[in-house]
Amino acid sequence: DAEPRAAVYHLPDRHQAALIGKGGVTIREVQERFGVKIRCERGGEDPGKGYVQISGEAKAVEECRAHVEQRLKVRLTPTPFSRFSLSELAPGLLGKLRANRYELVNKIQSTHFLGEILVPGRENQ
Repeated sequence: DAEPRAAVYHLPDRHQAALIGKGGVTIREVQERFGVKIRCERGGEDPGKGYVQISGEAKAVEECRAHVEQRLKVRLTPTPFSRFSLSELAPGLLGKLRANRYELVNKIQSTHFLGEILVPGRENQ
């Protein structure tokens, strides 16, 4: 399944440093190994409420999740926003989004961490 996917998991701030590594070395190695993009979001006032988002092909996302769990010795709990693509949520909107050059998609992604929308046939950020 080469369909782009995103999975968002709860990951407390204290584990994010280990995932990122000194100077970002560890996170870059993991991204390269699995061919995914990983983004971390701190919990702000509640450091137990951080998130990690893994984006890529469905199989690579799942393999990366398992690797991160094993490496950090934690269980990544999915959020309600995990594993979606626009074609699953609203296939009729693809043509309209392409017609307006993905302006709405770009706006959502620039303002909402959990609002990343993966669109088949588009270079996803």
